Amino acid sequence: MNTCHKKTTPSLSITRTRRRKKTVSAQMVNGNIHIKAPMHIAETELHKIIENLTKKLTKKTDLSLKDITKKLNKKYFNNKLIINSIEYSAKQKKRFGSCQTLTARILISERLKKVPKWVLEYVIFHEMAHLIEPNHGQNFKKITAKFPLEERAKGFLLAMSYELYDE
Repeated sequence: MNTCHKKTTPSLSITRTRRRKKTVSAQMVNGNIHIKAPMHIAETELHKIIENLTKKLTKKTDLSLKDITKKLNKKYFNNKLIINSIEYSAKQKKRFGSCQTLTARILISERLKKVPKWVLEYVIFHEMAHLIEPNHGQNFKKITAKFPLEERAKGFLLAMSYELYDE
């Protein structure tokens, strides 16, 4: 099953301050970009700077997914898995992750940007396991049982799922 995926831009907040004289800073907090800029900077100049900073910040986010995937591949799969891409998806509202086994593409819900690293690692590990075993049968369960915090991560994700119904 092929699905289309558009990259989404994080929300942006800009604070202009008299305390800043020359530099513009950017920080990613819970998937949102916070900009601090001097009061006197021209709008066109600020726009160019924000564009560059946004590219850098979002690139770092995607790199961290790739870094986690590399680490898990080495540790649990002896570097035998080939993952063509892994990225966050804003479209995944009910699922935490998905793996397109034919294209070796993994999508991770943007909601997981806020979870502890070990939970994110478990979801990525779970999706990587689908490259070996596409279903959730006994062979799949044997693979995922190798993740040391599997039960804790499942509990965390279950609790997180219940929060969705309260919204």
